[in-house]
Amino acid sequence: MTNATLKVLSPDGKMVELYQPAGTPVYQLPGRDVVDGVYQFELSAATSEREKIVNVIDNGRGDAASDSVAKSYHNSGQFVVSRGVIVVPEDIKEDDNN
Repeated sequence: MTNATLKVLSPDGKMVELYQPAGTPVYQLPGRDVVDGVYQFELSAATSEREKIVNVIDNGRGDAASDSVAKSYHNSGQFVVSRGVIVVPEDIKEDDNN
C-alpha cells in the first residue's frame, strides 16, 4: 500500500489521523489516557494494482499522463477497548443442549 491514511475515532470523540506514504499506518492506544469503549476506524490507501482511467480528462498532464491509476483500497470497522486494552471478540457458539 501507498499513501495510506488511518482515521480512528475514540468513544470520547477524539479523532486521530495517521498517514503512511508506504506501508500500513499503525495505531497505538495512548498509554494512561486510554478511554474504554467502541472505537471506529477507517483506512484508505492506494494498492500496487492498476486500473484503467475511465475519463480521459483525469489522466494527468504532460509526461505524467497515464491511461491507468493505482487501484484504491478502503476498509472501515470498529474495535472495543476494555480496561485499557483492545479486546479480541470471542467466538460465540450456541449450545445444542435442549
